[in-house]
Amino acid sequence: MSVAMRYKQPEVQDSLARGYVLGTLGAAARRRCNVLRKQIPELDQRIRELEECLQPLAAVVPPLAPSGRVWDQIDASISPVSRSEKLPFWERLPFFRGLALASSLIAIALILFQLSVAPTPSVDYIAVLEDDGGQAQLVVTASEQTSIMDIRVFGDGLTDSPAYQLWAVSKTDGETRSLGLIDPGTTSQRELSNTDWRLIGDAHELLVTAEMSGGSAIGEPSNTIVSRGLCIKLTDG
Repeated sequence: MSVAMRYKQPEVQDSLARGYVLGTLGAAARRRCNVLRKQIPELDQRIRELEECLQPLAAVVPPLAPSGRVWDQIDASISPVSRSEKLPFWERLPFFRGLALASSLIAIALILFQLSVAPTPSVDYIAVLEDDGGQAQLVVTASEQTSIMDIRVFGDGLTDSPAYQLWAVSKTDGETRSLGLIDPGTTSQRELSNTDWRLIGDAHELLVTAEMSGGSAIGEPSNTIVSRGLCIKLTDG
């Protein structure tokens, strides 16, 4: 397969687009990608779509001061030789080291995508919920400082079902538990109970389902999952 044909494969374009948007490409690879964007319209379009998908985060992610651990990781990446003998053997393996770096860069990218927003209470958890097509539909944030959960709906909103219900999928036991009905409008807020906080703190992901009026009558989500996304903890502690 020629190099030109390889870059026209959807999976290769997706990989390049993710690296380009999140800033994980090396300098040479990024320059090459800029050239390819002019030559391959599909790649350019994929990059634009990813940028538009992440752009909603600019409205909800407040400025976060990096923790001491972040600075330690940066220092370690600059001077890896000095601590190579102190690392567990698995952290010396390229695959795991690359995986950890990618995770850190994604978290940093989410922070950097906030542009200039007014000061807001700290956000401890964030989940970007996407539909089956990978388009961001909702951004859910939760602040321990205010005990408030903020839900922002993007695009045309949620309008095709009598009710929409938010659920937390536990990373401990895999069970799915309700966080209540949500307003299908563009923005809503809810005060969180102690039980809600425990659900969010233990959540692997959040999901939204379409339900009958009044919500699920059996305490379990319907089979119509509208959107879902990982629940990410942004703060230490």
